[in-house]
Amino acid sequence: MTTRNDSDDTHSECPPIPIDLRVEYERDPLNLEPMKDDCAERPRFSWSGVPETFAEGQSAYRIIVAQEAHELEQDRGQMWDSGKVDSNRSIQIPYDGPVLSADETYYWKVRVWNQDRKRSEWSDTARFSTSISDSDEQWEGDWIGADLDAIESSEGHSKKVPPNPLFRTEFDLDDGISEARLHVCGLGYNVPHLNGERIGDHVLDPAITDYEETVLYTTYEVADVLKRGRNAIGVAVGRGRYGEPLENTWFWDETPWWNDPQLIVQLNIIFDDGSTKSFSSGEDWRTTDGPTRYDSLFDGEEYDARREQPGWTDVDFDDTNWETSKIVDAPKGDLQPQRVQPVRIQDTITPVDRSSPEDDVFVFDMGVMIAGWTRLTVDGPEGTEVRISMGEKLDDDGTVIHSWSPGYPEPIQDDTYILRGNGTETWEPSFSYKGFRYVQIEGYPGTPSGEEIQGVLAHTDLEAGDDSDFSCSNELLNRIHENTRRALLNNHHGVPQDTPVYEKNGWTGDAQAMAVTAMYNFDMARFYQKWLRDLRDAQFDSGEVPVIVPTSDWSYENAPGWPAVQGPTPGWDAAYFIIPWVMYQYNGDKRVLQHHYQSMKIYLQWFESYFDGYVPEMGLGDWATPGEKEVPITATSYYYRELDILAAIASTLGYSDESDKYNEKKRLVADAFNDGFYDSSSESYGTDDVDSYVQTSNILPLAFGMVPEDRVDSVVDSLVNDIEREHDGHLFTGLFGTKHILPVLTRHGHHDLAYTVATQTTYPSWGHWVVNGMTALLEYWPLDARSRDHHFLGTIDEWFYQYLAGIREPVEPGFKRIKIAPKPVADLESAGGRVDTIHGVIDSEWELTADGLALAVTIPWNTTGEIWIPTLGGDPTSVRVDGTNIWEDGSRTAKEVCGVNCVGRENEWIVVDVNSGSFSFELERTGSRQ
Repeated sequence: MTTRNDSDDTHSECPPIPIDLRVEYERDPLNLEPMKDDCAERPRFSWSGVPETFAEGQSAYRIIVAQEAHELEQDRGQMWDSGKVDSNRSIQIPYDGPVLSADETYYWKVRVWNQDRKRSEWSDTARFSTSISDSDEQWEGDWIGADLDAIESSEGHSKKVPPNPLFRTEFDLDDGISEARLHVCGLGYNVPHLNGERIGDHVLDPAITDYEETVLYTTYEVADVLKRGRNAIGVAVGRGRYGEPLENTWFWDETPWWNDPQLIVQLNIIFDDGSTKSFSSGEDWRTTDGPTRYDSLFDGEEYDARREQPGWTDVDFDDTNWETSKIVDAPKGDLQPQRVQPVRIQDTITPVDRSSPEDDVFVFDMGVMIAGWTRLTVDGPEGTEVRISMGEKLDDDGTVIHSWSPGYPEPIQDDTYILRGNGTETWEPSFSYKGFRYVQIEGYPGTPSGEEIQGVLAHTDLEAGDDSDFSCSNELLNRIHENTRRALLNNHHGVPQDTPVYEKNGWTGDAQAMAVTAMYNFDMARFYQKWLRDLRDAQFDSGEVPVIVPTSDWSYENAPGWPAVQGPTPGWDAAYFIIPWVMYQYNGDKRVLQHHYQSMKIYLQWFESYFDGYVPEMGLGDWATPGEKEVPITATSYYYRELDILAAIASTLGYSDESDKYNEKKRLVADAFNDGFYDSSSESYGTDDVDSYVQTSNILPLAFGMVPEDRVDSVVDSLVNDIEREHDGHLFTGLFGTKHILPVLTRHGHHDLAYTVATQTTYPSWGHWVVNGMTALLEYWPLDARSRDHHFLGTIDEWFYQYLAGIREPVEPGFKRIKIAPKPVADLESAGGRVDTIHGVIDSEWELTADGLALAVTIPWNTTGEIWIPTLGGDPTSVRVDGTNIWEDGSRTAKEVCGVNCVGRENEWIVVDVNSGSFSFELERTGSRQ
């Protein structure tokens, strides 16, 4: 129901004023995709509120949108006034006004009503801007390039390519400037400047895509940088994945889009009098070769400071010796605004140690694994070459070594800096990043110190504005959590990568396994929106999807690559089902399901064409397991999981007939699975091809609900027996088994054993890495694993949040309803988690007391919670909330407590239903009073 008049409501006992206003997950976004017609996709509004104690939440809202901020001051929505809408929704509210024009700024605010029909004050004004659409009439500029001669790379093991170009232009402005936005895309990466000032703080920008399908551009507000009179734009452009020069096993040097760097720019200005003007790239721009002589994401960069041209980004620079830019063909992909968070510099790391394993060779230890690069400060003669080598490991002689690189010629991750020789010089690369803990310096004039050799940490800015974290009384688990977060961040640079050293590839299996862990820790919504679009771009019309996304066309059928992943690869391909579903569960985002549902169906048809019946037998199985793999069991389990998700999505989108079809097929898959793999004599799952018990072969059917109810206990017993007796309390699992082993044990009554597995410090275990000095996660369980900075075995972290801190999976999408149910265990004395959701921050912190347990909980505004308080084996028990007794020896005491709706007992839990707010619970085992 919608009404326009809300003036008859009073302000007494008002609900909280809406805060944290977002459009498409972002505060004050600059580059929303414009609406091209009335049927175009409409931006969605979300907000939250301060979680007032005992608040009952929202009953209605009103949104107003205007083109001028002063319109909102008069409470008028020139573009759209929703009227008072009776709804408790405060997330994903679609705009429902006239078409939003391209490259325009709009202003909006919202007010809400509570359950008592009391009205809040208006929120502060927020804003959003639209981008330029991908059409000729919107983009006035041309793609430009530089006609430069190819040169030999410093190492001589790459194809010859031209040095990186610089582009510049100057223009005049006579009028006062009201608004100005600079839209820029330089491929592969670009660094924009305006009037001598670096614009923005993005690095390695834009994010990598399949440039045959999608090309991303970035928008900056630049009105404060422009001035009356003469102005100048200068852009340095590097190669990135657009023109990778180093031969490699994934064929990034032979992509369909491969090209030398190119650029498109458009500066749109609105003057104080309302008039507009645009300046854009064209053949009137000037270009020359810059000091970056070579760059490769694998290889590193060569920078010759003698070729710097001071002032080239500012006005009045003499560019008469520069060449005219040439017009080049545009990339084939649609030019779209970059909505994913940019890569930003996050920290500067000072080394903790320095050694000199050889004369004039210095090795610095950064203390932790980082992804980024080295910042060099040096003073020496002109032409001196300093070589910077970065890696995760040291050789026996103390020098940096890469233990695996058959996919490309050595060396890799090397930067070379050539001094200009006129005093102290500080340099860092602009177009590549490396994964490393150790930095080796050669050719340095003198002896470098820790102030002169520093690590620069850079990754997609997933932490900005996010307040999620976990901690507990067990320091080993805290270290595992820290290492997991570090590994995740080090492997996110526009795509979810598998190592910042060797591949930098977006392996789909890694991404789907870690999706929930990532959602608990970081703001992943825009990142996954982008990457799922990458996945859809990579899908063939047949339904085929690759195992790395974006891809160079590596490992498609009938294409060069790894035969093991040509054709369906269950578990990896399941990413296209699991991540959209996780996005819906954790963000209430139904649109992402609508975007990808048809593509999922097409994939499933393609997958099913590879086998008869219901048991696929292809794929990689449980990758990285220390033991045996049973590929058909893993493949069939993920086939079942895909059908399960597809049925749920169909139901959510209102396709009940299709949901029924997928549910029926899911049942047939489960029947075939049980007929083919269940061994009644051992009461476990396995194949005839493997003699030993395989933990993952029993974990997956338990995790996915494939085990008949009358067999569950015996299958669980077989798993417990193998863990305890055959592996002395250790897991023996890889990528997929590791994700599910701890939740399966906990859900089936073996939380103590899950904790034992989690806290092991001998091989194979997370703790084994920690006690051996690892500061991220390894690619495999052995310490000699190729990579020491992978993330896919970090799925233990979701168990930390869900079962130790107790913030369970959403009861309703978007955490509209929340379940808090911590499970104290063994020697764990306390634990706490904080998860920043689309509705606001959920907080759960508990500690054991002399007589029971204290639990502090925050439930965000406009949500409700069910708080499951463990009785710790105590019977009778009492429970107090904020000092008021609400439960005593089996019955509720205080009948009316603000914010508490009901109290009851479920087995070994006292369950309290609450509204939003902050609550302090105390459970006491009253038997201890006697």
